[in-house]
Amino acid sequence: MSAPIAALLLLSALPNAGTWKINNWVPGDQVQLSITRQDGSSRWQMSTSYAIADLHGLTREQLRAVHGDVAFKLERDAGTFVFEGKTTLGVGSGRFRFEANPAFREKLASLGYPAPDDEAMLGMAMRDVSLDYAAQVKELGLKNVEVEDLFAFRDRGISLEHLRDVASIGYPGLTAQGVTTLSDHGVNGKYMKGMKTSGYRMLEVEEVTQLHDRGISPEFVSGLVKAGRASIPFEEIILLHDHGISPAYVASVEAAGFKDLTTEQIVRLHDHGID
Repeated sequence: MSAPIAALLLLSALPNAGTWKINNWVPGDQVQLSITRQDGSSRWQMSTSYAIADLHGLTREQLRAVHGDVAFKLERDAGTFVFEGKTTLGVGSGRFRFEANPAFREKLASLGYPAPDDEAMLGMAMRDVSLDYAAQVKELGLKNVEVEDLFAFRDRGISLEHLRDVASIGYPGLTAQGVTTLSDHGVNGKYMKGMKTSGYRMLEVEEVTQLHDRGISPEFVSGLVKAGRASIPFEEIILLHDHGISPAYVASVEAAGFKDLTTEQIVRLHDHGID
């Protein structure tokens, strides 16, 4: 069993209730709210900043009071968190429970997502994955979008604007996992678009990330294409770059009449200092 699957099974075994802590030590309209779920030795915790206005039933005065009993709610499309407890001078703690919204589950399934279980519903509520957000992601045309992909986008701070930018480039068969991989490697839409219009063949996501990780620019690739190397194997692009061979050098070799040299032969010329 893989680690991610094992983790999901572990979380699904935890109750949709637990304890909470809050603090508002720094004056302002934001609070840090942490919730913890535990069953025996299994424990899960998540901490997020919220505006006090989002916690319906809780006021700043209650938070800052010397002692106070509080009851408040955090409402999301996927369901509602119900909190009860005590606050003292800007900090508080107590118990919470999560009440899933059955209508949300049905509407999400109607968008083409697998019907989420209770664990996924709680995860969507914690990340504020709304029905509108889920619908807009579906409209991008990415392949194989699952609820877990929405989590990945939210957890990595991948905005809808970025998703639209990447999806609009038209990489065939681009999956949600592919978008996540590109984001993890710092690849933006401009870089992807440059690679697509370089004149080289359409690259796979893994190939794009390899080039990006090595600092190989779209201009480098398009330069090789203009130098007559449009059909060289992908690995040879990396080979030329790793040896510090510029597209201009390749073009000069071609211009000198050596049009049939292999990439390996060009590398040997360059490594021996032959201009």
